[in-house]
Amino acid sequence: MQEKEIVIESIDPQEFFGANNGNLKQINAYFSKLKLIARGNVIKVLGEPTEIKRFEKKIQQLIGHFNRYSSLTENQVDRILEDDGIEAPAEGKSGDVLVYGTRGIKVKAR
Repeated sequence: MQEKEIVIESIDPQEFFGANNGNLKQINAYFSKLKLIARGNVIKVLGEPTEIKRFEKKIQQLIGHFNRYSSLTENQVDRILEDDGIEAPAEGKSGDVLVYGTRGIKVKAR
């Protein structure tokens, strides 16, 4: 069993962990093999080294998302945690299609 402290800098812990620590509880449920202790802007992680590395990768993704969009909902946490990094194969080359308009018209960048 290994111990690691992760410091969350430049982020308000209350906003990052969510209302009533909802995001933290969701993270804790996803990493059930780890013991997570959050105090202020420090997260103490106890567990196996491979699980801790996986946790660090996901927490960095969550921090990056929060820094970019200034919010982190439980739905976004779930989506980021469930993402295994393997992109689904494209069903076909769509070119530079930005969106599909009404009646299926393709809107492309010039």
